[in-house]
Amino acid sequence: AEAESLQHLSAKYCSFGLSPKSTIAAAFSSDGKTLASTHYFSCSGDHTVKIIDFQTGNCLRVLTGHHRTPWVVRFHPRDSEIVASGSLDQNVRLWNATTSECIKSHDFGKPIASMAFHAEGELLAVASGHKLHMWHYNGSGEESTPVVVLKTRRSLRAVHFHPHGAPFLMTAEVSEIDPLDSSMSIATSVGHLRYPPPPAIVFTRPESSQDLPLVPTPQTVGRNRSDRPELGNIRRFIQGWFMPEGHSLEGGVSFPVQPLANWVQSEFATPLSAAATELPCTIKIKVWQHDIGDPFALMKSDTCLEMGVHFSPCGRYLAACVACVVPHAEIDPGLQTLAQQDSGLATSPTQHPLTAHQVIYELRVYSLQKESFGSVLVSREIRAANCLTSIQFSPTSEHIMLAYGRHHAYLSNSIVTDGEATSHFFRVLEIYRVSDMELVRVLPSSEDEVNVACFHPSPGCGLVYGTKEGSLRIFQYNTAATSNFTGPNTYPDENLSEVA
Repeated sequence: AEAESLQHLSAKYCSFGLSPKSTIAAAFSSDGKTLASTHYFSCSGDHTVKIIDFQTGNCLRVLTGHHRTPWVVRFHPRDSEIVASGSLDQNVRLWNATTSECIKSHDFGKPIASMAFHAEGELLAVASGHKLHMWHYNGSGEESTPVVVLKTRRSLRAVHFHPHGAPFLMTAEVSEIDPLDSSMSIATSVGHLRYPPPPAIVFTRPESSQDLPLVPTPQTVGRNRSDRPELGNIRRFIQGWFMPEGHSLEGGVSFPVQPLANWVQSEFATPLSAAATELPCTIKIKVWQHDIGDPFALMKSDTCLEMGVHFSPCGRYLAACVACVVPHAEIDPGLQTLAQQDSGLATSPTQHPLTAHQVIYELRVYSLQKESFGSVLVSREIRAANCLTSIQFSPTSEHIMLAYGRHHAYLSNSIVTDGEATSHFFRVLEIYRVSDMELVRVLPSSEDEVNVACFHPSPGCGLVYGTKEGSLRIFQYNTAATSNFTGPNTYPDENLSEVA
């Protein structure tokens, strides 16, 4: 049911009246009926939490009280009326989402980067600055005072409890790639690259608002597993398959082929060169043993299980995007050439003194089961890791969703032109099947860049994403759609119409 639903999604944007500049956080309630979102408004001073009806996309309630932008929001795992929000104003607030009442609040002294409810719901972990706090927010007197259980050298960015209450707690601390670190793992996906083919190019009639019928991508292109766009293939795609007789399309509309080919080449050249050394900011993820019977015990280094950014709902897996070393014999010649063209040491905060032909990023699924704890079950190279903003398992743990917060050549999906104006569509969401790491669904957009994305808690019911531009977009299973589902559909034609 979940796999089927991913192929038939209908989308709508939520309306907020005043347009936010950016969407910061979003989370579903445990019953899936509502979701909470937070936004940055550049000049209105709106620092609220919005409660949204998932079915209609309407804003039901507004939670008012924070003095700066709420950076994180979480629903209670068992009670859909209780929601927690953590803000740059250093406060965590607990709310009744039905009455809009603030139940309790606490000032943690530093901006709130992350929070997590324990599966039982009465314990809240709060990452603030360089400290991890445990808070029995429903207690009274001393019992209700947050307790520091961990201090770190650098800022904490994330905290998660195991979804079923198993004695695991995960933290993420700002870190750096150390070129001398011999403990960096060897890549497991090299030699099995299955990166998408070059983008499809669609022409429209200048005098009509309707697209021309989409020309099916030839099998030789559709099955191309090249890991980066090949400009020669794109040029032949334009000249040969879309315009088999000269430079004309059916209906007498003609387009200059070479200028468009040159435009494609210029669009791809710079990002690909930059990609050779532009790597994401990195964090160190640790999984700690945590005893709910003694929740305020200090986290000790000898109980830390280093590996590591999302627990699967089934509780058996952990997914992460991991930096790893490529064995020299298996270096991709294309990337090596690009890396050699770069001078070496980086100047950007997202660049490191390691060239991209030495380090790649993999989406890995780790085992959390006792007999195979920490082993890599499946993996796949992720070339646009520096654009990645979110990783999440689906409710069944059978799929993983990646969200991207930046347009990049590696994420190019389609080019649509009417002869004068050209729109470039980029993949903003990718959904992989966990069993074999095959890409089964792509959601593209010409405008959106995704800050946060999450699945509905019930299998097959849809998903939501929030953008850097402030939009909140809901995707629901389109029950009116008919389907002859036979397997994964990586590049369905309806991808274009969904975002038009």
